[in-house]
Amino acid sequence: MNLFLFQPVIIQIIKVFKRIMTNISTDRILSTGGYSPENLIFTTWKYNNAKNNITPNMAQAFLKIVKERYGTEDIEWEKNF
Repeated sequence: MNLFLFQPVIIQIIKVFKRIMTNISTDRILSTGGYSPENLIFTTWKYNNAKNNITPNMAQAFLKIVKERYGTEDIEWEKNF
C-alpha cells in the first residue's frame, strides 16, 4: 500500500517588467545597416520606442548623428551596407 500520494503541482511564474524610459541600450542608426561600430548608438528606451512618433527635435538630433557618422544627412535607407 502506497502511503504517499503526490499530486502534480503546476506553478506559474509571472514576471512583470516595467519599462524605465531612461534605460540605455544599443540601437542601429540606420536600420538597414548591420550592427557595426559605425552604425551603433547608445540610446534610451523612450527614444528608441518613439521612432513611429518622432518629434522635430528628435529628427534633428537623429540627422545630426547621421551626419557625424556618415558625413552627410542624405543617406538612402535602401543602401546595402
